Amino acid sequence: MNNAWRLTKPSIALVVMYLSMAISWVVFEPAYTGYLVAFALFIFVMAPQIFGESRWGSGADSVKLMGWVLFIGFVVAVTIAGQPALRDLFRDSGAIFSFLLGLFIIPRALGRDWERPLFTALSTLALIVSLWTLVGASRAYLAGASAYEWRGVYVPFAHTWLPYLLIAEYVRSRSVGASPEISFARIGLCTLALLLSLSRTGLVLLLIFGPVTLFFNARKWLFSGRGILLIGLGFVLAAFALPKLLGLDVVQQRIDAGVGNDDLSLAWRAMENLALYDFIEDRGWWRWLTGFGLGARMPLPWGIVDFMDNTSIPHLHNSYMTLVLKFGCIGLGWILLSIGMLVARAHILRNGAPVLRIGGTWILLFVVCTAYTLQGMSEWSHLTFLGLSCALLAKAGRANERAAADASRDLSSTTANPGAAR
Repeated sequence: MNNAWRLTKPSIALVVMYLSMAISWVVFEPAYTGYLVAFALFIFVMAPQIFGESRWGSGADSVKLMGWVLFIGFVVAVTIAGQPALRDLFRDSGAIFSFLLGLFIIPRALGRDWERPLFTALSTLALIVSLWTLVGASRAYLAGASAYEWRGVYVPFAHTWLPYLLIAEYVRSRSVGASPEISFARIGLCTLALLLSLSRTGLVLLLIFGPVTLFFNARKWLFSGRGILLIGLGFVLAAFALPKLLGLDVVQQRIDAGVGNDDLSLAWRAMENLALYDFIEDRGWWRWLTGFGLGARMPLPWGIVDFMDNTSIPHLHNSYMTLVLKFGCIGLGWILLSIGMLVARAHILRNGAPVLRIGGTWILLFVVCTAYTLQGMSEWSHLTFLGLSCALLAKAGRANERAAADASRDLSSTTANPGAAR
């Protein structure tokens, strides 16, 4: 086994945090309550790395800090329970914190070369979530669940992370000493789990970007003897498994829903977008620029309620529309511009570790695509992946700048002292 991929305390803490978030959808209502618990535990366990050993102090200080964290959490819980109007503001603030957690706190907690324990943790999480999804799908099949019960009851919410976790497995497969056979099996397991989750968004991402990812980042491996052999084996397995998968009644339900005019899921998304357009138009054109701020809700059309009988909703399935609701086109434009600058900065010179560019770029791409249909840039857990992808790209960009500065110094030194180059 490659020691570079051995689980350490930081990577274990990160795996536990994400698993706690996954379980929150079963244990807590609303789920973001459990997210807060997971965040607090991770920060507490990794506090010496986050705040610095000298600032963290003795064990007694740790107990005091944990006491304050619990007290503040208690106060927040009581406040939200007593004043429901604050829940939307709290939810939106938590979304921003989730992004910052991925952007700053997790990298600091994992240490200097934090991308290594990060992908170790995500690779481990990929294996766990894949097995969990396969077990859930098997239970759903045995129970004769419908297409919407399949994911809503049996398959865990964490299956929506599988596109990001597939990238982690791919990065792991490119590490020195990684076994191609084991990597192929792990990637195949994640792919199978994504297929059996019946997520149309995940399937589209896999079919479109999977081959593109391999072509741009693993051409040499693809055309090697071992690569051709493994790809051929993959086609054989797919030829055997896909007809059986497509023959399932529940899969046919999902396919028919995806191409029919009576798909409630797609109809609801279309209704949300139209309702937001009408809501902003009624409030004045300038609201398109500024939005309504944190905690804003969008009223649903008359006579329509959500699953909790609410006549308004705090966010849409389309995260870009949610960002327009909260921050307007100015806010959405600034966010997209900032992300675009990060990507450009990371790819200008292509110096530094490829894992930073590859992992950051493809996780980011999957997040912004998921944001179109599955709240990829508004749901807390997805926002942590957005933050992590931006952190990877930012580190890649800094590596580019250091390389450019070193090259400039070398050139200046050679110009100033031509004899030194001989």
